[in-house]
Amino acid sequence: MAQKIGEQKQADQLGRNHWERFAIDCKLSPTQTIRRVSEIAQAVTHHAMAAKAEIEALPAGGDPILETVV
Repeated sequence: MAQKIGEQKQADQLGRNHWERFAIDCKLSPTQTIRRVSEIAQAVTHHAMAAKAEIEALPAGGDPILETVV
C-alpha cells in the first residue's frame, strides 16, 4: 500500500481497529467510515466475482490465476 491506514501498512493485516484509528486521525466518524469501507469492499467483491464469471465464459477464459484473485 502507498500509505498506512491506522498505522498498518500491510493490506492483508488491516482490521476494523485500523480503519477506526484512520477515521479519528482524519477527523471523520469511525462508524460512518467503517460502514463506507464495508460497502466498498462488498461492491469490489461483487464486481470482481462478476468479472471472473465473464472471463471464464470466454473461449480462452478459466485461467487458474483467477482463483488467486477472487
